[in-house]
Amino acid sequence: TWIGWEFWFEAQCFCVPQRKRDRVHELCNECLRGKFTQRQTLEGLLGLLQWLLHCNPFARPWLSSLYADLHRPVGTLFSVPVCNWQLFCDSLSDSLHFLHAPLNMSITPGSKLLSARNVSLKDKKHLSTVRLGGTTMWVRIADIGTAKRRLSDRSRAFLDYWSRWSRLPVLPEPLALPSTVQGLSCAADAMAQGSTVGIGGFIKDGEQPMIWFSEVFSPADFAPFAQMNAQAQKDIVSYELFAQMCILFMFASRHPDVCMRVILPSLSDNTASEATANKLYTSKEPVACFAQHLTLMAWHFRVRLLVSHVAGEKNVEADELSRWDQVSPLPEKFDPEFRVRISILDIHQLRGDVRVWPANTHLLWTPPQSSLPPVQQRHHEASTTDLVDA
Repeated sequence: TWIGWEFWFEAQCFCVPQRKRDRVHELCNECLRGKFTQRQTLEGLLGLLQWLLHCNPFARPWLSSLYADLHRPVGTLFSVPVCNWQLFCDSLSDSLHFLHAPLNMSITPGSKLLSARNVSLKDKKHLSTVRLGGTTMWVRIADIGTAKRRLSDRSRAFLDYWSRWSRLPVLPEPLALPSTVQGLSCAADAMAQGSTVGIGGFIKDGEQPMIWFSEVFSPADFAPFAQMNAQAQKDIVSYELFAQMCILFMFASRHPDVCMRVILPSLSDNTASEATANKLYTSKEPVACFAQHLTLMAWHFRVRLLVSHVAGEKNVEADELSRWDQVSPLPEKFDPEFRVRISILDIHQLRGDVRVWPANTHLLWTPPQSSLPPVQQRHHEASTTDLVDA
């Protein structure tokens, strides 16, 4: 053991000690337990995650949402007598931060005024437009002295993953740098028209049959990730990124025994999704929700995408799959026996999806029953889930 990690140099791997995983689980659950969390708990968790993400540097930028929550105190209501209103205003800077505690008020200098009489404020000039009335003015202040913090939805999604990760079996991580998968041809595409979203993609592995996917959704189906625009074309970058996530998921289904971390080359005809998939960070919504999840998928399945650009007119096969109406006949190269059905919950919940190709292959043992809910099992009619790749 060295600086908190356990190393096995003979096997050229390392792992996170169980006591550290238990601590991650404890702090994540404590932060997620209620509507609010404590600043001290969040600070301890951030320090632990900073150490943990030494082995997953691509996830480090997503700590920014946690740091934003740490430095954003919860707003608290204060009452100000109208007779002291001018003294109250004089204690504020132009940016509505308190230069000193107002008369007879216990407010920490540096705190920020958020609103007055239910009117959200932008600056001190805006404060002068608030109408005085009655004998008391009610204001909302983010007091930096309070220990109470509220987590954003993105922070909760991030911590939820690490809470579940800490309960998984301990698997050694390779010390070697990830190698690029050779001999594969991968591409994905998305189509958005009105309230319809189509995604499709394939993986070719030499002379072996092509495995492929093609699904049709609506913007409302992506609620587990983010609130999407009803006009699907306005969020096309998010859907293109989701199609690349399906490529990663399909590769993990085909190769469930990956022990080393690998880089999987893929093609996309959308420049914005290509850049996001390679950088694994953006602050633009709703793409950021998909980018964060792709980062966690890459860590979970030990596969990172390396997306390159392909001209739209050359991305013929993926484009054909994304525009398929699920009824018309497809070319013979798209064998139904090698189609991978993918649901949004499979991607969102990072469900393992090991299967047998073809689906009617005779096994010498009785496979375990699917753990998916009945609603999700219809997405897996082409094969029995949770089988061992044969």
